[in-house]
Amino acid sequence: MEKSILSNLGSDRRDEALANHLNRCAYCQDSVAIANWLRQLEDVPVQPVPPDPEVIWMMSRITQSSRRLTIPFWDGIAAILFAAFIAVLLWSPVEKFIARIVPLQSMLLVVFLVSCVIAAGMTAVALNTEALNLRRR
Repeated sequence: MEKSILSNLGSDRRDEALANHLNRCAYCQDSVAIANWLRQLEDVPVQPVPPDPEVIWMMSRITQSSRRLTIPFWDGIAAILFAAFIAVLLWSPVEKFIARIVPLQSMLLVVFLVSCVIAAGMTAVALNTEALNLRRR
């Protein structure tokens, strides 16, 4: 009688013989309970399975590297040119100061070291500009 009872559940029509059987049969009562539970289960939304943590990590690394490439190019160029302009303006006072401290034979080494310091300063300005651009986003 189980098939008849389960097929009758969805219809509006009542059959007294099936209702009487259902009241007496524990097996059919269990089948109806399971059918009702399965109908309720149909309405439960299915949660998607989260992605693998390694995939999330890899995607974050890809996003960071592409973000680094989208920094406005002209901002960095402008910062380097500004630092070079400041270095040219300050070169004469710096050279005079160093000439008083260092002997004349070592001046070529001093020019090299000062150039390295200026290049490091220009690099610091460019990196600072890059960091500012990242914060704006």
